[in-house]
Amino acid sequence: MQVLNSPSREEIDRAHATGSWLDVGVSSIRNTFRLSKFKSSCWTVFILSSIPIHLLFNSAVFRTDYRGANFHLTIATEDFTKGATYFPPGASLFFPGLSSIDLDEYLETGEASRSAYDANGVSIWAQDYGFQVQPSEYDDENSPLLRNVSTTAKDAGQWTKLDADACKKTYASCQGLLEYGNVVLVANKPGGWVRDDMWQLGSNESRFWDRYVPPDQPNHLFFDAQCSVTLDGSSYIPNDCQNACIGALGKPSISQRYGGPYYSGVYSADVEVDWASYSFTNISVLEALFYGDLGQFVRDELHHLPSDFRPSALDLSIDYCLVQPIETTCRMLSPFLVESL
Repeated sequence: MQVLNSPSREEIDRAHATGSWLDVGVSSIRNTFRLSKFKSSCWTVFILSSIPIHLLFNSAVFRTDYRGANFHLTIATEDFTKGATYFPPGASLFFPGLSSIDLDEYLETGEASRSAYDANGVSIWAQDYGFQVQPSEYDDENSPLLRNVSTTAKDAGQWTKLDADACKKTYASCQGLLEYGNVVLVANKPGGWVRDDMWQLGSNESRFWDRYVPPDQPNHLFFDAQCSVTLDGSSYIPNDCQNACIGALGKPSISQRYGGPYYSGVYSADVEVDWASYSFTNISVLEALFYGDLGQFVRDELHHLPSDFRPSALDLSIDYCLVQPIETTCRMLSPFLVESL
């Protein structure tokens, strides 16, 4: 383009004859319309076409968008968002953070490593059922955890409604959160859940849970947890990810891989789940947790874990979701080092 607005000797002489002047040796917009019509026309075409060429085809400029990785998952009835009673951590009696992946060594070898537990014997992993919380966090009415639950109960009625299929594609996949953040899975459970209708608790377990969930009052909250979705660079499946709440979303927690049991509850590529009817936790994991030597080991470590449940107590039917819209940011980025070349 500098060639097109560089004057010839003849054009310089003509400018001097009229008392004007031209720039020599530099790109000059001033020269553009003082040279021949051919040069001026070509320069104009090049300058107008260079903008889309650089924006669309030059790798120095590219478009980015933000895809969220963190969200809060709540499973509740429709009345939960309409002022109905609820008692955290919910009718499931699952504190967030329970993870089937903590149990793999025991199932394979008959021995369980204590390294998966903290000094108090509580699971420290954040897979399958959200990030771990301590029971003591439910004792403080002003804790961020309980404020999060109450804010969801108050605001979720104003969120966007998604059908179950669209909700699964958003939250049980690796695509990231582009339009929505926190989510409430609305279960088809008119009247809510009653603890004594779901669980057969021993006297010690009843005393523990009475402080959180009354035995005979409707509870319109089933479960809530803080979740995340992150790409898994170590997976043999391309573009696979880890979803910290995949177990709560109904994906199987155990599958057969490499010829043996492999804990794949964190993988989004497993079989589809029909939210019209699914168990809150995989039956194999339930058997491991509640029956046999492993169940006794876990209950010895996690003293709050209920010992038995009534048939279908953890079966869920999700009608739709309420999702919180989020503002997305689109940016045009251009690396300085590439531009400088």
